[in-house]
Amino acid sequence: MRELVLRTVHAFVDEIVDLAASEKGSVATLLRKCLVLADTLRNNQLKAWAENELLGYERNHADLPEYRKVPAIAKGLFIAPRGGAINEQPIPSVMLELRNDLGAVSDDVTRLSMSAIDRNVVVNIFGDSNVIASKDFAQVNRIEIERADWASLAEALRTLGVPSSEISELKSAVDDDAKSAKVAPVSEGRTSKWLKRFATDAGKWELKTGVEVGKKIVTKWLEEYFGIGS
Repeated sequence: MRELVLRTVHAFVDEIVDLAASEKGSVATLLRKCLVLADTLRNNQLKAWAENELLGYERNHADLPEYRKVPAIAKGLFIAPRGGAINEQPIPSVMLELRNDLGAVSDDVTRLSMSAIDRNVVVNIFGDSNVIASKDFAQVNRIEIERADWASLAEALRTLGVPSSEISELKSAVDDDAKSAKVAPVSEGRTSKWLKRFATDAGKWELKTGVEVGKKIVTKWLEEYFGIGS
């Protein structure tokens, strides 16, 4: 009887090997045969492996094989204030870590309250810039400037982290451009030159946002100051 069982097992193993080497057989069929073999041999380790390969591994499986670990990039749709949005953008690891730290957060991220997001991390998309900012960003991005209100503009720039010397330089540029009706201040003139320099020099400042986002915010404030688009 023992010899019969061994011959049966050997024949079954040969069949599995032939199927694995064949281009015609399916992986699912091969795994089901492995389950039959595991049951015959009463081999729980082989049975568990075949079941996991056939049905899929559970999330956070302790013994997930290395060949099943595939690097992947999490992507999402990010929505910003004033109608800004960008799709298929990589989700920064800090957001994934935040989600794990919260623990009780559902897979449906819409259940996160805006207050919870404000307290931790704000994701903002401007054009092609994907920027993670601290809670300071929410404060800066809510600022609006009244037309020709230099005091508010200067205070907003200080809040953003622009040095006083640069604010003074911008004040001189704004005053010059305001005197000329022929100059479009944000796209021409001294104000425009100051904005271009912002992109190269702001990396040395202690801004509350990244350089690209900071430039877009300052541009918005200047447009409000000059009444552009209002």
